[in-house]
Amino acid sequence: MQGADAPAQIPGATTAERRANYARTLERAVEELAPTPYLAHRFVREAVPQATAAAQFLIANPDFDLVDTIAQVYVEENPASVGTGAPATALVAEIKRVQRVFNLTPRLHRAATTAALLARGIGSAAEIVRMGFDGFVDTHGAALEGTHPTMSGRALASLAAATA
Repeated sequence: MQGADAPAQIPGATTAERRANYARTLERAVEELAPTPYLAHRFVREAVPQATAAAQFLIANPDFDLVDTIAQVYVEENPASVGTGAPATALVAEIKRVQRVFNLTPRLHRAATTAALLARGIGSAAEIVRMGFDGFVDTHGAALEGTHPTMSGRALASLAAATA
């Protein structure tokens, strides 16, 4: 599909702009329809800090869903999926952290917002709430502004307080 024109109804002043808008629309649709595999592949591609092993796990276990699967139950029912010993314990903790943060974020641009929070060391809504609304916004708000077109650090702090 390289070089294909975007449908005529896609906005844009130039062909290149219309193609870029169409690509973003398709990307949003894929993220909405298949959020777990989308996040996993994006995290591997971008080498998201503290989430690479979880992303590899998600790719290797396509039946695991970040929205509906309970991580601990899945691991207990599929112990071979994580291995044994300390590496397995660390992997399970990472999967749970990614899942907590993923489920905290708004549906649109979830992977980007999840990556930004994980990169800033945020692992749960409870951590955001402990920082306090102003503390979270002052520390992380500016870094999160670009992850979601309508998500400000203030909005995410409010969302965290509601879900903690």
